[in-house]
Amino acid sequence: AHEAETNGVMMANMALIREINTQREQNRAAKQSLQAQIAAKQRLRLIQGRGQAQGSKDPSVVGPESVRQAMEENKARIAHLRGVAKSLESQLQSQQSRPTSREVLPPVFDMNVPQV
Repeated sequence: AHEAETNGVMMANMALIREINTQREQNRAAKQSLQAQIAAKQRLRLIQGRGQAQGSKDPSVVGPESVRQAMEENKARIAHLRGVAKSLESQLQSQQSRPTSREVLPPVFDMNVPQV
């Protein structure tokens, strides 16, 4: 009787696990579908935004010229910051470098060690 009850509970658990897995698969499929729909709408908005005039009153619409201008500004800023970084690195390197000795010193012999 106890074994039959245990088997019945185990079968019910397995059925619930199968149902949960099926629901997870359906949720994944629904999520992928939703993400695809959102991406399609975003692409459509982008394409429509390119077709509109530059003087558009909608601030969310960004034209290709403003994107190009932002890229040029970013490139100029990157170039400036690279120059500043290079300058700072050279200053740091010049502060840390020690003067090097040009003369060769004779070898040092330990008086306690017998010479061979």
